[in-house]
Amino acid sequence: MMNMNRTIRWVIDNFFILVLMIYVLFYARWFMISPIDDYMLDLGTFAFGIDLLIFSTIILLLWRVSVKHKTLRSFFSATTVLSLVLTGLYLFSFMPDLEQVALFNGKLYFLTRHREWLSNGMSIPLLAKWDSKLRHTTNGLGETCCTLRLTSDPHSHEVSVVEITGTYQALAYTDSDPPRAYELDTQIGNYRYYPSWDCTSDCQINTYTVYRCTLENTGCVQLPFQYSGGQAYDIVISQDELTHEINIYFWIGHYPGAETLIFTYGNISRCHVSGCQLLTK
Repeated sequence: MMNMNRTIRWVIDNFFILVLMIYVLFYARWFMISPIDDYMLDLGTFAFGIDLLIFSTIILLLWRVSVKHKTLRSFFSATTVLSLVLTGLYLFSFMPDLEQVALFNGKLYFLTRHREWLSNGMSIPLLAKWDSKLRHTTNGLGETCCTLRLTSDPHSHEVSVVEITGTYQALAYTDSDPPRAYELDTQIGNYRYYPSWDCTSDCQINTYTVYRCTLENTGCVQLPFQYSGGQAYDIVISQDELTHEINIYFWIGHYPGAETLIFTYGNISRCHVSGCQLLTK
């Protein structure tokens, strides 16, 4: 009974410290599943949470050292309770939701959704990757919908994120070098064609290409071209009924843009505009 009383007394005396340690573990988990070190990915959401944690730690220490000063101890006691409550509410509100954990090719992937504190509750998907040397990368997945799942191509061993709507699955992102984000695909015959794009830091120049995948979203290969220029407001991929060649049209120019044939894929692949470049292996 004496040991139990001592244990209860110890817990009461160290309650704030225990709560703070629990918060530290939660923030460690946050960094593990979503190690954001780029302010633009979360607008400082994680950093602000760390600031709250540090503030709570400082107030708790001041409360502990002010034991002989009743007025100060009362003040720091109330402030400690308030700061710990705010830290807990912040964790509850902004801790990323873990969608999936997967181990592929010796690397650990965390697929999460997080809420930026200036985003009006919008949920942003992120993919974090840790290697065996504890090095990490984090990539935003842009605008996605529906259920997201990780998958690995058995042929290329590339890891991708797919969007699932009912029984339909479409590629959203591939962890490659460089990473690839996709637009809506077009199915022609036994293949699916995915436009993919990248841009410079200010996105004044955009680079587009197209990947051809099987109907199961595997074995993706890049069509032998890339186009660099302004934003493409729409991309349409169609097949010529006579030649069976694949034609790729971009809507470019001043919004909403003009339909422009960019590239033809076939026995003799060719570009049709400046800014389009044929690629060779």
